[in-house]
Amino acid sequence: MSYESIARQVVAFAEADNITVRKALDFYGLDRAFRKEVEKAIACLPATEPKEQKPAPKEPTPTVHFDAPQPVQMTDQKRRALKSEDEALRRAGEL
Repeated sequence: MSYESIARQVVAFAEADNITVRKALDFYGLDRAFRKEVEKAIACLPATEPKEQKPAPKEPTPTVHFDAPQPVQMTDQKRRALKSEDEALRRAGEL
């Protein structure tokens, strides 16, 4: 493994655990000479831009469901009244 690949691993570990690179290096427990070389490699790594965060997906608007209305039961009296109105309109030529 090269110093650069180890440096990338250390930086990725630090970003993933949201800790400093120094703490990540401590975690790896590298000896002084090796650690200095890895620190140099980290300094030479190209600066990465923070990833552009996508907006959180919007939750769909909840749909409100209403119960279907109950069918209206027509009384005989109402039925006769509507029938007589229909006949009157037919005789007048409007229906």
